[in-house]
Amino acid sequence: SKISEREAWLAEFEAIAATEGDAPEGLAEKVATLRTTWNRAVPIPTPEFKALVEKWNAAFNRIVTTWPDVFKGTDADPSLALQRMEKLAHKVEALLQDLTAAGQAEPTRNLSPTEMLAAKLRNAFASNAMGKFSDDSKWRSANDTLKDAQAAWQRLSPLAGADAAAVEQRFQTAARKVADLVRKNLPAHPPSGPRPGGDRGDRGDRGDRGPRGDRGDRRDGRP
Repeated sequence: SKISEREAWLAEFEAIAATEGDAPEGLAEKVATLRTTWNRAVPIPTPEFKALVEKWNAAFNRIVTTWPDVFKGTDADPSLALQRMEKLAHKVEALLQDLTAAGQAEPTRNLSPTEMLAAKLRNAFASNAMGKFSDDSKWRSANDTLKDAQAAWQRLSPLAGADAAAVEQRFQTAARKVADLVRKNLPAHPPSGPRPGGDRGDRGDRGDRGPRGDRGDRRDGRP
């Protein structure tokens, strides 16, 4: 079964994490192979799978903290993972700031037809005058940017610690606010939420997100 496969991969991962002394030969390659295998498998949205994900993330963090020099400069390097988290959090926060600047994010759902038409005319005039996209295009673009950032976040290596939790909280807070604004201003094109099976284990508050697992970076073999 799919759970049995995951349990076998986890057992192998945990055996590596329990190793004492010097790093096993070919550790970086072995970890990369196991992560690729795990990441390519279809997530299973069940409590049992969530428990496996948490154990997987814990084992991964033990491995990279026990032999940090082995992973220095690679996708599994915790310092690089934190830098990527910071960049993504800043990207979504900047998007939120842009959408809320100068009252551009005022929802249109509760306006009367006359008020909505007037708002659209004002937005169209401003867009034409400044050489920008139409209002609908702006929100579609924001939706696409958010989805890209969420997909990139899912590919990050799992990372424990207060610093990582704080950055994730920033990312998730900004992402929820952007998604809410897009839903209110572009009802016909609601933003996609986090993927099923998406849980970062020990990475802070996730609301109603499901288990994610270690999705890694595409450089480790994921297409």
